[in-house]
Amino acid sequence: MKYILSLLLALGLVGSPTVADPGSPPADSATYQFNNAESTMTVYGSSNVRDWTMDVTQINGSVALGKTSGAVPSIQSIQVEIPVQQMVSEKDRLQRHAHEALHKEEYPTISFSSSDVEVTQAEADSFSVVANGEMTIKGNTHTVELTAKGAQQSDGTMNVVGEHELKLSTFDVERPSLMFGAIKVDDPIRIGFDIILSSANQ
Repeated sequence: MKYILSLLLALGLVGSPTVADPGSPPADSATYQFNNAESTMTVYGSSNVRDWTMDVTQINGSVALGKTSGAVPSIQSIQVEIPVQQMVSEKDRLQRHAHEALHKEEYPTISFSSSDVEVTQAEADSFSVVANGEMTIKGNTHTVELTAKGAQQSDGTMNVVGEHELKLSTFDVERPSLMFGAIKVDDPIRIGFDIILSSANQ
């Protein structure tokens, strides 16, 4: 019996209690979450008539941090999920057409999951982030590179600011049109964000 148990352990068929669950964050990581009350995210677009914007009022997800070296944190992973329902505009027609173009009922969320994150010193009290990963919009997933600049705050939170440009056609999103096609949304859009991350333990 001892021989069989030893063989199973050697083959990895019996898990040791000291081995972390591969689906769990690393043991030395700290989880930060999006503070929606203090964060902003805006989608900027244009058309053949005028510019337009939509605000994102809810950002779900988390950021796993490792050990920090001075002002530069070690970011192990980034997970972001945006409910399409929470993309809003003061112009009801614009909001309705945007939700229809994103097929809100069938694909209710937009998501980003990092595959690798590089953090470097930017200035004495700030850092730069380059995050590669997969973004999914309307069920279509593509690899993207997101860049941002961040700084740790005196209250323990982290402020991350940046923007990302993408084309709607890349994700097979039909550009909304109004007035029987007289007004057509341009393909490129820009997403700007000013995010506050708070420790999940706060």
